[in-house]
Amino acid sequence: MKWFIVMMLILFSTGAAFSQREILRSYATQKVNERLKRSNATLANQQSSVERFIAEQSKKLQFKKLTIPVVFHVVYAVGQSYPSEEQVYAQIEALNRDFSKRDYKIRHPADTLEGFAKKAEDMEIEFCLAKEGPTGVKESAIRFIPGTSSKFTDDDLIKTQRFGSPAWDTKRYLNIWVAPLADSVSGYAQMPSGPAETDGIVIDYRYFGVQTNSQTPYNEGKTLTHLVGNYLGLYDLWGEYPCGDDYVDDTPVHNAPNYGCPLYKHVSLCNEIPVEMTMNFMDNTNDACLYMFTMGQKIRMQAMLSEGGPRYGLVSNDEKCNPKGQTFSDVELRTLPTDSLYNETSIKVNIYPNPATNEIKLQIIALKDELATLTVFNTIGAIQTKQDYPLANGMQEFTINCQNWFTGIYFFEIKTPYGKTTQRVVIARN
Repeated sequence: MKWFIVMMLILFSTGAAFSQREILRSYATQKVNERLKRSNATLANQQSSVERFIAEQSKKLQFKKLTIPVVFHVVYAVGQSYPSEEQVYAQIEALNRDFSKRDYKIRHPADTLEGFAKKAEDMEIEFCLAKEGPTGVKESAIRFIPGTSSKFTDDDLIKTQRFGSPAWDTKRYLNIWVAPLADSVSGYAQMPSGPAETDGIVIDYRYFGVQTNSQTPYNEGKTLTHLVGNYLGLYDLWGEYPCGDDYVDDTPVHNAPNYGCPLYKHVSLCNEIPVEMTMNFMDNTNDACLYMFTMGQKIRMQAMLSEGGPRYGLVSNDEKCNPKGQTFSDVELRTLPTDSLYNETSIKVNIYPNPATNEIKLQIIALKDELATLTVFNTIGAIQTKQDYPLANGMQEFTINCQNWFTGIYFFEIKTPYGKTTQRVVIARN
């Protein structure tokens, strides 16, 4: 009977009717948190201690403008599409938009009729790409990593060297993994006080970035806004279970996530039947209908980042940020050439068409029997593909399929035992 009631609450909480084919955003944060508590007997007590800390801090907290350095681990399968560097920048801009109240305006009748507009607050938290790696060496905070799976589950294997990419120091950086996720999961965050080695956020690439290649109607970057809220100690508005406590006084109790863009007057099925705050980032309506945090949520997040809080290390260190809009083409993951280079005359290479769209012809004129290794990498040194080609005296021609590559500049390095050449190729599409 209990499960029947829960299911009925969930079914009646949706703000609109949906076809069975429509993809709905699904968060796995609380599922992961329950898994971690089962495997760590002390985690529940640690999270209870965090709640006591927040309650104490809320009495004396002084708000500050805080900056969190971020590293993105973009984990992909070879030949699979993945977010571009431009999408990462757009996502950071979306986070800074949402956490600063920059995009807020009255859009829903409940904003005025329920007084929600008076509760909207600037969180005074901003995000930036980290300028240096954990060892102090300058390296890209947008890391393109070939993974071992076409889809990852919420078991955190993506955060290991064997299957994906291990985290940078989780006390000093917000680690975000971007990858295709299985089981219809859009993303999950690790709540504060969990294991250090897995701390951070995982998000499906379809819900990442703004507009381009993002899943409609979740294409304004607000999936990550919600997950960062989880990471900084906010529970979903329905808490850990239907009609649960989100530990925030100025948000109404929700019985379940909402979808679409609910009309006024959309009420909760919980006690007292409050009008739900469906425009709050910690609900799950369409991105276009999410646009506010509250003062209570600000207190929680700022307390998490205050001295003694579980996220204090993110803002207390000396990590430097890359200036807004700076690219990483100067990062020495590889030496990125400006012109075609020939170390020897043992081979000559022609690459055409250039610019290319769906395929590239690689023509190699070899003067000796040898093996040529082709390595293609992008402007930050991330390898797109690597392949060996046997050569014999004369001319060989090979075709490379690039239809799934992102548009932009790539470098083709052809190396033999006798020398190498590197050429610049542009992928361009209308």
